[in-house]
Amino acid sequence: MRYSLNNVSRGELERQIAALVKATGATWEPVGSHGPHDKFRLNGRSIMIPRHREIGEGLARAILRQIQRALEQQQEGK
Repeated sequence: MRYSLNNVSRGELERQIAALVKATGATWEPVGSHGPHDKFRLNGRSIMIPRHREIGEGLARAILRQIQRALEQQQEGK
């Protein structure tokens, strides 16, 4: 899946993540923070999201790809 993003706000990225997670019924929970990043757990897999007002297109795409892979693995039963 290809995502069409320019620089996005962190809030917009979180809304896109919430939509992906909700569509699959996965578990998405905050774990804590590490420096300028927040750490989340998606079905046991750690995902780091920077605490910036805007996140660059490439980084936003990489985070969404990482989440998409974790969700696909969940559906495959891995």
